Amino acid sequence: SSISDTATTAADAPFNDAEADIILRSSDNVEFRVLKFFLSRASSFFRSMFDLPQGDASSDQEMRDAVPVVAMTESASIVNHLLRCCYPLTDVGGVNFENVDDIHAVVQAARKYDVVGVDAIAQSAITAFTWSHPLDVYAIAVQCKWEKKARYAARQCLSKGPPADWPASQAMESMSGGDLHRLHRYFAQCDEAARSTVLYMVWPSWCNQMADCTAC
Repeated sequence: SSISDTATTAADAPFNDAEADIILRSSDNVEFRVLKFFLSRASSFFRSMFDLPQGDASSDQEMRDAVPVVAMTESASIVNHLLRCCYPLTDVGGVNFENVDDIHAVVQAARKYDVVGVDAIAQSAITAFTWSHPLDVYAIAVQCKWEKKARYAARQCLSKGPPADWPASQAMESMSGGDLHRLHRYFAQCDEAARSTVLYMVWPSWCNQMADCTAC
């Protein structure tokens, strides 16, 4: 076994378990000492990894205090959030995120490692950012195929002015041209509907109620 020469930092509780049987090391060298049991229950990826016979393990497997180390490509913040989704007693609203980019990154990591239940947690968390960052929420929602979240975020975008006036963001940069085009077209349709209503008192045919319209 070997130990990396790179300086590492121990994660905070509950991911500094003295009884840990696996260590996940983030890309920024934070070590999470955790239990295989919880990871295996939440992730088929980790379950398959841990089911490999010990004899198949590589002779150069890195160890720390006789515990195997698995290098992760994600940052400590993302690994922390992902593990909180894996560990017990985490309900749908029980994981706090500081920004929308972390939510997107955790969803991507969850899909990469086949962690179940993260979509529901992420959709609950992203709701808090819909008013303040509607374009970011829209961009993430369309990429994650959260149709209802995307539609609601698009409606909130109307209060922020034309898309061309919005500052660029990480989420916006990752949005496809097709999704951005659909948002621009939605703005144009809403603008036309508003003008027709004001000028000609003609309510758009695709909207049958004054409030809580589900067509837009």
